Amino acid sequence: MGRGRRSRVGRPGLRGQRQAPGSGALRLAHIALARGDAAEAGRQLAISHAHYGTHDPMPQQLLPIARIAIGVAAEEGRILDARVELDRALAVGFPPGTQRYGWPLLLAAATAEADARALPVAADGRADVLDRLAQAARKLTTGAPVWDAYERWTRAELHRAHGTDTAAVWSDVVTDFECLDRPYDLARVRRRLAQALLEEAAGDDERDRATELLRLAGAVADHLGAHPLAEAVALLAQRARLTSPSPRSASLARGPPSPARPSTPPRASASPTGSGTSSAWSRPAAPTAR
Repeated sequence: MGRGRRSRVGRPGLRGQRQAPGSGALRLAHIALARGDAAEAGRQLAISHAHYGTHDPMPQQLLPIARIAIGVAAEEGRILDARVELDRALAVGFPPGTQRYGWPLLLAAATAEADARALPVAADGRADVLDRLAQAARKLTTGAPVWDAYERWTRAELHRAHGTDTAAVWSDVVTDFECLDRPYDLARVRRRLAQALLEEAAGDDERDRATELLRLAGAVADHLGAHPLAEAVALLAQRARLTSPSPRSASLARGPPSPARPSTPPRASASPTGSGTSSAWSRPAAPTAR
């Protein structure tokens, strides 16, 4: 889902081509996680495990499996199991040329820790885990703009895990991904930037920027069927008293429509690139003085 193609769980490989059982199952697991289906992701992960086996796995096999395992555990609230998977991966390390597998894994682990920051069960050992993640990030090379962006994103999630992320931190990440053809990733970091802007006692300019960021992120989430992201965007907009981005996202936040309101407001453009505008996705107008 990183590159704007209409990926769906259960579909064959890109452009109808069959994928290898192991790598194909991992791709389907990644899509299932993005759609909030941890059970399907776990099933595809098991298929990949069975295909690759456990005898002397190579890093290009072990690291993607560990990344998905961390994602499944985090989605199910099992942060301690996610840490076990991270420990196994860090024990193998990141040999030269494995940054394409290493950065997504480190990002998944850092995101899991940030999301679990408020969980009492995650408090014990958190500092050590975050320190080891930071050390691994310092040692892992990039070598391409996409991995430069992933490095910055991973560090932003580590800031969030420490409670020290800011709008400036996330703005740099968004800038990196705006130069890449990865609309789903861009939508995710736009949502984080919008959240940071709204949490920093934002004025009208910051709220306007957050409104536009959430509109763009919500359009991409709806287009790709990324239900967790769409729900997060809608709930953030609701808490900030912004208009919801689209009918589908809005229904996740507000439930059944009120009889006094139209049930289908104008829909924002669902282009993966986030282009287009919609009057339905804007800050409420100030009341007219009487």
